[in-house]
Amino acid sequence: PRVPHRLFLDREPFRDYTFPVGLTAIGTGRARGVELMLERRAGPISGVAVATFSRDRYHDTWGIERNRLYDIRRAFTLAADYVRGERWRLSGSLVTQGGMPYTPTNEAASAALGIWVRRGGLYNTARYPAYVSLNLRAERRFAVGGRTKVALYADVWNVLDRKNVGWITGWNAGSRWIASGLT
Repeated sequence: PRVPHRLFLDREPFRDYTFPVGLTAIGTGRARGVELMLERRAGPISGVAVATFSRDRYHDTWGIERNRLYDIRRAFTLAADYVRGERWRLSGSLVTQGGMPYTPTNEAASAALGIWVRRGGLYNTARYPAYVSLNLRAERRFAVGGRTKVALYADVWNVLDRKNVGWITGWNAGSRWIASGLT
């Protein structure tokens, strides 16, 4: 057949991110992008804003152009830092990025086999939801002895309490839906 990878993917389930026959790293690829950064320091306050735009694709052994696993396309980061004297520091960062590509689920095959089966011919064509995280930190420094400094800090990660999808962990036969790892 003209597209042998389709038969393989439609009939053979696989559970991890190993590449099936035909989806190997021997084709050609291209990554391109641009990153813009602004940094500002004004007294005790400093901040950085970063915007990244990229595209990461490759041609597999059949010449089909596909998204690479880390083809995120856009990301934005804002970080701020406030220093009060030599003892206190407060900081935070907001990170957002477009969703990573993944291969959609073949629901009929997954239900029949009771495990997650990817849809053949659609490798990395779907996208996870966007990732968003706000992290905060408070730090207090102490002088111990003459030359030793110790820092005590508290980090609060994912202040927005957003359930970001990290990866697909498998097929949930009971709900007929994919189970995903959360970050």
